[in-house]
Amino acid sequence: MGLEVEPVKGRDGRSSVADYVLARPDGAEWVEWLQGNRVELNAMITSQLLEWLDDKMAEHAGEKVVPPADVIAEELDERLTNRLRKDITDRILSEARIDDQVDEARCSITVPTSEDLEEQTGEWLVSNPESHWTDYVDEIARDLASADNEEE
Repeated sequence: MGLEVEPVKGRDGRSSVADYVLARPDGAEWVEWLQGNRVELNAMITSQLLEWLDDKMAEHAGEKVVPPADVIAEELDERLTNRLRKDITDRILSEARIDDQVDEARCSITVPTSEDLEEQTGEWLVSNPESHWTDYVDEIARDLASADNEEE
């Protein structure tokens, strides 16, 4: 395609190479070439890249890739674990009535009036000009929540 081949710089040791490269009849040659060279696909203009991708897709007749069995099994294990963690966490939070507890705790805390908050926020920003007003609101929320936890 006429793309410039660039030497690889600053690499310590050998780089791993994808299995599909190793599976090629000339894979060993490509492994060695890839240790010291690279071609930047982003050097192509958009129309070239899209044409190249379309050609590659056509070569494989739009077939879906089915990864090796161990990759599928590992993905299933990870997704099953994550699904179980989410379901169990949701069940525990529901049984603990977490939302009710949060509502109850929130109702027991007296917050400054909106007018006081506006004034205090303005004063805080004078002392903290590099900060955003929400940083102060977060600080107040943290202090109020901490004070409530200390009372328990």
